[in-house]
Amino acid sequence: MSESREFNSVYDSNVDEVYRFCLRAVSRPAVAEDLTSEVFLLLYERQYELVNADLSSWLLTTARRRAADFWRHHYVEQRWPNVQLNDPIPIPLHEFSLENVLEQVQELDGQQCAVLILRYRHQMSYPEVAYQMRTSVAQVKSLLRSALQLIRDHTGQNPPPSPDLPLFGKASSPND
Repeated sequence: MSESREFNSVYDSNVDEVYRFCLRAVSRPAVAEDLTSEVFLLLYERQYELVNADLSSWLLTTARRRAADFWRHHYVEQRWPNVQLNDPIPIPLHEFSLENVLEQVQELDGQQCAVLILRYRHQMSYPEVAYQMRTSVAQVKSLLRSALQLIRDHTGQNPPPSPDLPLFGKASSPND
């Protein structure tokens, strides 16, 4: 029973300060009330972990983080108001094959070509490509990044960075 009295005394002595802080941060009374409740709910859940903590500082830091989360979510919602979660994301398809790119972009060296083929044609992961090429994952990423930059410079198109997405038209099987 003394634990609830202790929590209540902390709540009573700090709720106004936390609410004012939240109100200054978000400028919306209803949202400030919600943030204040979240802060004190988190305090209640973690009260045993915060035995020797400076509760005033902890409460205001938590309130600041909750306010930042609010604004982060607010801006995302404004940026994507009409997008539904299940809507497909449009992906531009490129109209040229990997072989054509390798022939046309003369600036690509042998290692860059090998990384492109292993990564996009054979759909290997970075560690698999590094193992096949007897190099490090960092070197593979560097080679891939420079190869893609040369392709962008030559074609004027920006290929997607993920092997899950088709880079050069339809994905072909390793047996081609």
